[in-house]
Amino acid sequence: LFYNRFEWKINDRMVKSIGVPISSFHAHVEKSPFLGRYTFNLCEASPRTRKAIKGQLEAAYRIADAHPKSVMTDSPVMVFHAGVARDDEDREAALLRLRMNIEFIAATNKLLYEKYGCDRKVIPTIENSPNERRWICQTLDDCGRAISGYSDEVKLTLDYGHAMTVRGG
Repeated sequence: LFYNRFEWKINDRMVKSIGVPISSFHAHVEKSPFLGRYTFNLCEASPRTRKAIKGQLEAAYRIADAHPKSVMTDSPVMVFHAGVARDDEDREAALLRLRMNIEFIAATNKLLYEKYGCDRKVIPTIENSPNERRWICQTLDDCGRAISGYSDEVKLTLDYGHAMTVRGG
């Protein structure tokens, strides 16, 4: 709702029209079945992915700045999906690309917090994934490996339903 899906630009009209309570923000799905160009995968290290990361975090800060009474928590959460490997052999390389993007998320979030001078800091999180073949961060061990070294800046969101799909997870 808050993005021009083709150019990764923030939709200021939607930001201005917020009228409901907000306690968290959720990044969009990795690929839209309706819009083939509308993809976002944290396991891809590309300028487009970085632009999407920055756009989503900045939209959250702009909403918190423009509608302080609508944002109901002191530290709203931004939930990102960990992403999807290209194929089974790409899992370890995908985890490394995810870690590069987590580093970018941490640095970008710090800059945006300083830029907006808000009383509230958005807390970026990585959500655990369901048991789907190529998804990264299906187990808590994988999630820990993903955010290791960044856990002060990027947290985990546990989706209990996803966790229940992972045998022994």
